[in-house]
Amino acid sequence: MLSVFAIVCPPLAVLLTSSPLQAATNLGLTLFLYVPGVLHARKAVEKYSVNRQYDKLMRILDDRATAGVRATYPTAA
Repeated sequence: MLSVFAIVCPPLAVLLTSSPLQAATNLGLTLFLYVPGVLHARKAVEKYSVNRQYDKLMRILDDRATAGVRATYPTAA
């Protein structure tokens, strides 16, 4: 859904995923030329989605660590 916003209305996509300053920058890029605004918005949306995936992974790893699950590694005999 955010990818669609990045193409249709780039400043809105950046505002939903990043800081208001980035949205203002994107608005300027979009008003100057449409393509730089879209490229900037796609980058912001991609960064947001990657950060969400990493946060989810780190929460899972933290839950495992607090549950006492330990990784076992083979030892040389």
